Amino acid sequence: MKIKKLIISLSLSLLFTGQAIAADQTLRQRVKEASKPSTTSARILQLASDEAKQVRLAVASNRRAPIEAHIKLAIDTSIDVRAALALNINGPEQAKLMLAKDQETEVRLRLAKCGYMFPSVLEILAEDESADVRKLVAINYNATEEVLVSLKHDPNSEVRRKVKARLGFPVGH
Repeated sequence: MKIKKLIISLSLSLLFTGQAIAADQTLRQRVKEASKPSTTSARILQLASDEAKQVRLAVASNRRAPIEAHIKLAIDTSIDVRAALALNINGPEQAKLMLAKDQETEVRLRLAKCGYMFPSVLEILAEDESADVRKLVAINYNATEEVLVSLKHDPNSEVRRKVKARLGFPVGH
């Protein structure tokens, strides 16, 4: 009787292990599909709602993802997904503006660091509560002169120094 229970137990274990492997392969397939530029916009939009964070991360990094996917992922529950979306250089301005108001500093840091950022997003980030975000805005080459001038009197001395260097003022003045 004990041997029969052991065999049943092993059989069930193998069955569940097989299902886990199959599910994992499905996850890998979805991540691969979400990463491909050739995946249709409709499918990418479906994958943007996937329960697995890895799939949503792949969508966030896909430069051919449709605007609707970007908008959806801009309010994703995962900080990692929103941070990855911030670095997608083909992201629409509307999604970037949403991310500029994100509650997580890491997301806003990634936006400010991105060399291909919309000036309208940098205007918002220039008023960020984080001095680290404002420092990155000060050295971002897409920051307009108006944004730099607004940072010239920033409460943080490093931000002011970076702005003055960009505007061509001597650092000590």
